[in-house]
Amino acid sequence: MECRLGVYRTAQKRAGKGGFHGGVSASCQQIAEENREEFGASEGIRTLDIHLGNVESGKALRRLLKDGADFTDMIYMEVQACAALGDNSASLGEVFRQCMRAKESSNLRPCYVKELRRVLEQFCDGRENRPIKSVTVAEVEDWIDANAKKPGTRATLITRLSALFSFAFRRAHIDSNPVDRIDRVRLERCPPKILSPQQASELIAATVKHAAELIAYVSLGLYCGVRPAELKRLDWESVDLSRGMVRIDAAASKVRRRRIIHAHPVAMHWLAMAPKRQGPVAPKSHVRPRRRIERALGWAAWPHDLLRHTAASYLLALHQDAGKVAMWLGNSPGILLRHYHELVSPDDCRRFWEIQP
Repeated sequence: MECRLGVYRTAQKRAGKGGFHGGVSASCQQIAEENREEFGASEGIRTLDIHLGNVESGKALRRLLKDGADFTDMIYMEVQACAALGDNSASLGEVFRQCMRAKESSNLRPCYVKELRRVLEQFCDGRENRPIKSVTVAEVEDWIDANAKKPGTRATLITRLSALFSFAFRRAHIDSNPVDRIDRVRLERCPPKILSPQQASELIAATVKHAAELIAYVSLGLYCGVRPAELKRLDWESVDLSRGMVRIDAAASKVRRRRIIHAHPVAMHWLAMAPKRQGPVAPKSHVRPRRRIERALGWAAWPHDLLRHTAASYLLALHQDAGKVAMWLGNSPGILLRHYHELVSPDDCRRFWEIQP
């Protein structure tokens, strides 16, 4: 730390009364030019690494240089890190570990915690020993730009990084969340892809013939709109074939709220054909059975939430009651009307609900 603070104090002394963001920045530029003239850019980085006594920072700086970052900016970024060290602030790696422990103990879904960890580990790579106070808005935005090729991915990365820095702010490790100053992404919501009555009939037939273990999975998704993640947690004890009811308990629900689905008789007919009606509704792994169905139908892939989107569209067309259907799906009426209203013609609606075993 002595070496790091020594470099910072040298720059601060040169800055005089200019203040950190003004004078020190100018001093960093002078230091950069001196290193550039004496050693060249790459040697300057090596020398800076020795002065700072921080191998991880040296790796990060060399990586930035290789990617075309400005030499002066890199030194300024490191001097910011030195300044933060003077405040004995927590490192990025330390706050990351604290954040993950807090998330894991907050009863969040394991899939969310796993994805959050993956993104944050990528961001922290090479920055673990940096004080979290030294992370700038520009640095965060540059990382997002480099790792997000699509608007949806960018929105996800912003959300995940914000979770880390919001945690750091609540724990008083930083004075503000740098992600709050990054512009959010406006996503275009396209109409959801749904199956036609003919395609739905072919799907059911292919499931019965090639993957009978998925009959319940497909039926509950296609006719009741149960989410894929909820299907993985659903047990046959929650399916009442005699009364035509499906219970989604809070532990299985994405939104942690219990709901009751009054299933259409067609769904009950198909569910009665399931070869196994005890234990989990869906097999532990349904990748191979799904691939058999895809090959039989000539599908390149199985679109995410295809069954749920199909169910929502046809349920809304059948009942013309957004409140009732939203309650069954665990959604809001606004989302139903915004995404599913008038996607299905009356004739297609009739044909869909007439599909029989």
